[in-house]
Amino acid sequence: MPPERTSRRPRGRQSGPSNVNQSSRGPSTPPYLLTPPLTFSQPPIRFSWDSSFKSFLPNSSHRILYRNQLFPTMLHLLQAFKLFDDREDLPEHLRLCGEVAITGNNSPRLEDLARPDRGMHVLDWMDEALYLKFTQHPELRELLLNTGSADLVFVSMTDSLWGEGPDGRGNFLGKALMGLRQRFRIEMSG
Repeated sequence: MPPERTSRRPRGRQSGPSNVNQSSRGPSTPPYLLTPPLTFSQPPIRFSWDSSFKSFLPNSSHRILYRNQLFPTMLHLLQAFKLFDDREDLPEHLRLCGEVAITGNNSPRLEDLARPDRGMHVLDWMDEALYLKFTQHPELRELLLNTGSADLVFVSMTDSLWGEGPDGRGNFLGKALMGLRQRFRIEMSG
């Protein structure tokens, strides 16, 4: 009877993943090939009005052309989207507001006149407005593409929908920007 073989490996340590059946591996497969490769993720890019990525915000001073009309900011266009298809004079009123603060002050007064289905379209409008902004301003598109694969987080403790909010569960603006970044990469590859 041959002597029993003992492992020279210290107890409690294994090479390779613990869920791999050692007998099915075979002698020629090194253990490092059985473990998934290490992936290095970028730290998230957190942006706000006082960051170097403030141009990602809807109220940055980047004009947007939509339906042959020039809107002073993306925020103006987003507010006007709520009113299109019902009364053409109201989006025009918002478009002509020079200050973003005025747009914000006018928008609640016009809320009763807004489209009743606006809640179903708000994410689509954000995607459309972002696409227009970042295609009409190539430097913004380049800045977005240069974020690599980093998560983009809009830092706002008061906005729990578009910003991360106090509980970190919102961030729809950051998610929309990451989706736009992916869309640009697909367009570039095809």
